[in-house]
Amino acid sequence: MRFLAVCPQMLMTLMFSSIEKVTSEVVLSENVMHLSLEAAKLSNAAYAAKPSVTSFDGDAYDIKIFLDEPDQVLVTQKGGYCYVAFRGTTPSMDDWYQNIKLGTEEVCSVGGVKTCCNIRSGFHEAYFDTSYTTELEEIVEYCVSQCSSIDECLVLTGHSQGGAIAAVAGVRFAKYDPYVITFGEPPSVEPECEAVSSERWYRFVNTKETEYSDIGISYDPVPFAPGFGTVVFGHFIILGADKKHVAYVGLNSTESFSPLNIAGAESHSMVGTEEYPGYLDRIQALISNATSFPIPAQGFSAPHFCTKDVECELNKCDKETADSYSQCVGKSCTKNEDCDTDRCDSGVCLPKSGSCMHCDEDTDCASNKCTLSKCTNMFGTMDDECSCEWSSDCASGRCEGLLEPICEAQLPMGAACNENSDCLSGNCNWFFSCTKGWFLTKGKNLGKKTDFAMYGVMMGVIALIFIAYYGVKAYKKRKSGYTAIDTTDIIV
Repeated sequence: MRFLAVCPQMLMTLMFSSIEKVTSEVVLSENVMHLSLEAAKLSNAAYAAKPSVTSFDGDAYDIKIFLDEPDQVLVTQKGGYCYVAFRGTTPSMDDWYQNIKLGTEEVCSVGGVKTCCNIRSGFHEAYFDTSYTTELEEIVEYCVSQCSSIDECLVLTGHSQGGAIAAVAGVRFAKYDPYVITFGEPPSVEPECEAVSSERWYRFVNTKETEYSDIGISYDPVPFAPGFGTVVFGHFIILGADKKHVAYVGLNSTESFSPLNIAGAESHSMVGTEEYPGYLDRIQALISNATSFPIPAQGFSAPHFCTKDVECELNKCDKETADSYSQCVGKSCTKNEDCDTDRCDSGVCLPKSGSCMHCDEDTDCASNKCTLSKCTNMFGTMDDECSCEWSSDCASGRCEGLLEPICEAQLPMGAACNENSDCLSGNCNWFFSCTKGWFLTKGKNLGKKTDFAMYGVMMGVIALIFIAYYGVKAYKKRKSGYTAIDTTDIIV
């Protein structure tokens, strides 16, 4: 919703809008990567007693700090975005109790159409049972009000438990369609949460690679902790020793990886060492080594360590011998026909370019379709963060912007909108809010209070107009029927 449509509620659009969606690939555009870098810096800073991130890259921030031990939140504004970073687990009994507390509590969105989801009780407590919750939400609302576009403004982030609390905030502020970018986040939200626009949620999982063990690669254990009925939403992205590629597992994927690195904290750290980098180190390395964007997400190049095919650029993870580590397999070639991917480049088999990556011709792309010098996804449409001309170009059905339009994720229930294509539900109501609706729409929520409220207000306004119209008309008719009294024959 970058600009207001001239006529956002055209009757035909209301009647024929579609809510069907195609699951898209992840597109780690330059914008998403820089948002992720700022999110990583602030997630790391949230642990400090007196937060400062000026020591990293020389950046300076004007940070509003909310502290109620052991919980802490940082709010700042940079580059036209509002960032809210939640502190992860600290070595305190209260914090550990929040991590293991079972059961769920209901969390509802604020403003717009009310949408509720169930959240793990401990993370619900970490968000709501603080002395600053009300003030925090007021500051966030104010910060967003300063942005030029409210649905391209809010970034919620956190590491470990902080990521789970960021998910709670993601439900609370669903109306702003926030980016939720987390690092090592444990499962926190029950499935089927309509307040979540998954395609704006990114969850990074780090790994540790070493040749001095029996395993080669191990994974941050926290994201794979028991969820007790809750899951982690968003694009599942694995970070590894490959400084130019990441492994994309899927949207809202619940796939597990092992072995887990439970003996040390290296893979779970925000900032690590040169030998064992943390989340922040690896995000920075990807940006520093990028020759173009988006960051390739088809998997690690050979011969990086792996445990599953999905982690590898050529989709093949194997052992050279029975005693060796599993590694991503590469292949030499002299011509395209030598490669399973049908692409030989500089004597090495490479995958065809994925969604939103640069192309010169259709055969450069895995989808065999190159549009506007970018590869489409496998369905022939453009994924989020890709350039577009029309909404029909986008997998999401939503092309936004004037000078450089891009595809954007559709908005969840309760978010502010100006046209039906903005919303996951396919319905932007007459109060410019995403809802399922039913009056003159394809919605399915007949009987919901919000829908009846909208219908009631509309019918009430129409009734008042009719009453006023006929009242004035009757008054004029009665007045025009009066006749003057003839006094000439009256005897006094």
